[in-house]
Amino acid sequence: MDDSNAQLQREVQHLRVEVRRLRSGMRFIVGFVFGLLIFLLANIVSHFSQMRIGATDQVLVYGFPLPVWIEGGLPRIDGELNYFAVWADIAIALLCGTVVGVLFVRRARHDIAASNRSSHDTAFVL
Repeated sequence: MDDSNAQLQREVQHLRVEVRRLRSGMRFIVGFVFGLLIFLLANIVSHFSQMRIGATDQVLVYGFPLPVWIEGGLPRIDGELNYFAVWADIAIALLCGTVVGVLFVRRARHDIAASNRSSHDTAFVL
């Protein structure tokens, strides 16, 4: 009886660890997507902030943080895609998404540890 009880306790502990690992993974994914959305929003704002009508000598620069497309001006600049800037922007966005994802996981671990400490300090009464 004690053997089966100990085995059951080990399996429950193993399942708790697996659930915690799965939740950390999901928190990372949510943070990663949130970080990517920040850069997507920044590029959309960059695009629409350049949309002004009227000036013939206006230089339009698209991309954040590096300009990936430049066109316009008095000596007319034909738009040309800067591939290095595109790949650098993608790398920066992925790095930002990774950092935000890691911060989400660390914050969640900190919150879980704090709630565990407070739950041991107070009695739970139904």
